[in-house]
Amino acid sequence: MMETKIEKRNSLLILLISFTFTSCASQVEVLTPSSMFIYPESSGEMGKGTLTLHNMNGSMLGVSLSATSEDESLETGKSQIALGATGFIGVNEKIDIYAKAGTHSPNIIGAKIQLKGENQLETHSKNTSVAIILGAGQNNYTGSGNENFNLELTDADFSFNRTHTTAQIGVLAGWRYEQYILLYGGYTKLIENIHGKVDYDGSPVDGKSIDIDGNHTQYTLGWLYEYDEYNLAAEYSFQQMHWLGGSQKMIQAFNFGIGFDY
Repeated sequence: MMETKIEKRNSLLILLISFTFTSCASQVEVLTPSSMFIYPESSGEMGKGTLTLHNMNGSMLGVSLSATSEDESLETGKSQIALGATGFIGVNEKIDIYAKAGTHSPNIIGAKIQLKGENQLETHSKNTSVAIILGAGQNNYTGSGNENFNLELTDADFSFNRTHTTAQIGVLAGWRYEQYILLYGGYTKLIENIHGKVDYDGSPVDGKSIDIDGNHTQYTLGWLYEYDEYNLAAEYSFQQMHWLGGSQKMIQAFNFGIGFDY
C-alpha cells in the first residue's frame, strides 16, 4: 500500500514538472481555398462579365511555433469556413480578366483565354469549351491568423510579419448538358510562398526568418445553372497539398456560389 502511494506521488511530481517546463506551441494559419468559379466559356464581349459570391473551403496549413524550440512544424488539414467573391469581365470574345477576393487568403488577379468552343453569348446545347487560366496575388499578415481585415480574434504570444504569395495556372474544360446547364472540370497547379520574421520575446525563435514553399495540385468538378442573368454553381474539389518540409495530404472540399451577369 505504501509503495502504491509513493508511485502515485512520483507520477504526479513528474506530471507537474513536465507541465511546468513544457510550453504550449502557438500556431500560424495559412488558408489555400479550393474554390474556382471560373468557367471555361468566356464572357464573349468587352465589358460583359459575371460576379459570384461563394464560400472558400479548402486546406489549412498550421505552422506551429514553440517558445522553447527554434524549429517550426507543419500540419495540413481542412480549412475553416471562409467567404469570397470571384468576378470576371470580357476583354474580347475569347479573353476575360478575372479577380478573386476573400476573407482569409491573398486576392488574385488573372486572365482566362478560351481556346475552343463558343463563348457564353453564343453557347448552345452540347457546346464543348476549353480554356487556360493564369493568375497571381499577394497579401501581408502580422498575427497568427490570415484574416484580410485585421481580425485578430485571439491573443497570440508572438507576431509573425509575413508575406503570402500565391500563383495559379490551369486548364478548364466544359460541356453544355443543355442551354442553361454547364458541366465543367479543371486541373490547376497552385504555387505558394510564405516568408517573414518572427517576433516572439523570450523564445529561441525570436527574430527568426521563416520561408515556406508549397507546390500543390487541384482537381475541380463543377456544375453551373443559368437563369436569365442569375446563376447557381457548385464545385467539388480535390487538393493534393505539398508544403516543403511537411507531409503530402489530399483535401476534399465542397463550395457553393450564387452570381449574376452584368
